[in-house]
Amino acid sequence: MATVTVNITAARSADVDEHAAALSEWNQRYLQLARGRFSGRLRHLEFSDGLKLFRETTNIKISEFFVTPNNRTSFAIPLPGSDAVRCCNEEARPGDLIVFRPGEGYHLECRGAFDVIGIEVENDIELDFSRGGVRVAKADPTLATFLMTAIDKITANCPPGRTSSVSSELASEMSARCRAQLFATNVAKHQSTPEPSGRSAIVARARTFIARNCQEPISVQDLARTLDISTRTLEYSFQEVLDTTPASYIKIVRLHEARRAIRQS
Repeated sequence: MATVTVNITAARSADVDEHAAALSEWNQRYLQLARGRFSGRLRHLEFSDGLKLFRETTNIKISEFFVTPNNRTSFAIPLPGSDAVRCCNEEARPGDLIVFRPGEGYHLECRGAFDVIGIEVENDIELDFSRGGVRVAKADPTLATFLMTAIDKITANCPPGRTSSVSSELASEMSARCRAQLFATNVAKHQSTPEPSGRSAIVARARTFIARNCQEPISVQDLARTLDISTRTLEYSFQEVLDTTPASYIKIVRLHEARRAIRQS
């Protein structure tokens, strides 16, 4: 029987930075936005025919920044039990499909527990991103179940960190169904991506300033003056977009940076 080689890696972590580093090709950076112990799990499968799959689970409210791989089309399917996520002013729920531009940076907010399957295929499908930075559409309801079952079956037969093989028939079916989903998404009627609200733009500017100046003390008043807005507008903007306050966000960013500095030293 003809087979396809698959490289399997897996990681469990109680630290957001360790978890983010486990999927290195996506250049991820996470912030934990809620109190409690973080728990993350990742299983990554790389097939010799070009398909890449991963399943990622996290248990707590986080904010992610990541850069998608160049020259590959990436998309994700939130699974049943996940909380809604927000990306590029669009909201995605379990059963939706989120398609990303290759080689582009994104902020994604998870409001709680998150369980997602990610897929990468060769970038030879022309997708229409003219209406926004991501495409959100309904996924084939059978695709997520099929991929979950396949990932469980393949990883059960091979320990992480090893190379295994699967039947060419299964590998071909996985690739074909993933690509068929992309084709179906591309031809489906696509609603215009909502224009970023004024509050979304305020939060984006604030995040950039905080990230560049997190080594210095930053007050909410300083941030509001820098952005030339009132503190009330700043508070409302963070509450709407990130479901937190600007003071809490500044504190979280500074704590994460301090932890990273300590770990690196």
